[in-house]
Amino acid sequence: MRPRFVAPSGSKYQVTRWLAGSQTKGAEITDTFLVPAGDAVLTTTRGSEVTTHDIVITTPAGVVVAIGGNGGLGEPELRAVANGIAVQRPEATPSTR
Repeated sequence: MRPRFVAPSGSKYQVTRWLAGSQTKGAEITDTFLVPAGDAVLTTTRGSEVTTHDIVITTPAGVVVAIGGNGGLGEPELRAVANGIAVQRPEATPSTR
């Protein structure tokens, strides 16, 4: 017999923190800053041959957006992408009728 898997439950805040944490685990957090979509963290992962950066954004609604690149994509480009992401509020969404 195998143990029955029970999905963890938590508040919206806890789930957001778990998702964001899964994207930053093992990386060095080198900066935190605001972007139009919410709060952002810049992470740095240093390897033996290349250093990579990622940005993880958490929106006020609890959405987690991860922006990553390879060693050829620098921090300025990732920041430009992060600053270009905006949150569209549901009430502003055009009707699909």
